[in-house]
Amino acid sequence: MNGYELFSVSDIETFRIAFKLIAQNVKNIKENLAAIHIHFSMHGTKEGLFLSDKTFLNWKMFYEILKNFNDEINYVILPSGMKVAPTYLAFSVCDGFAAKTIKDFGEESPYTSLIGPIKTVEWSDSLLAFSIYYHNTILKKLGTKKALINMNEIIGNNIFQADPGKEIILTDIK
Repeated sequence: MNGYELFSVSDIETFRIAFKLIAQNVKNIKENLAAIHIHFSMHGTKEGLFLSDKTFLNWKMFYEILKNFNDEINYVILPSGMKVAPTYLAFSVCDGFAAKTIKDFGEESPYTSLIGPIKTVEWSDSLLAFSIYYHNTILKKLGTKKALINMNEIIGNNIFQADPGKEIILTDIK
């Protein structure tokens, strides 16, 4: 594994397989990881995601798949006893920020951070915005907050937002 992998999923089965393969890879190199970043580029609505075969995956179904993934790679236990997934979710998906509702489905926090647009977004704007986001966070190490500001400024609107998960204080995101 070279730091990133691309999975093309077309149906619910390949979606689940991709998560299983990612979990296997994470377990093999976990001691070298601080977090797992999963980026989704697909069609979506406020209620969920569409797979290539037109299967609709509502946020509850998505949560169940993500919970299984997080169970497999192990949550981080905070000093308060709260379980937090070491998972960062990026949604290059129309209304992708609506995915934050998944944190209401369980006791544990299903992600450390989630980023996505609050409404419909043009593909070209989302592509540019996330290019800026990853360039700022990974290459420039400017942090999530600065990357979010930059991605919104460059595309000329303020539709991308970040959520730090359930009861987690991440000064970098606020």
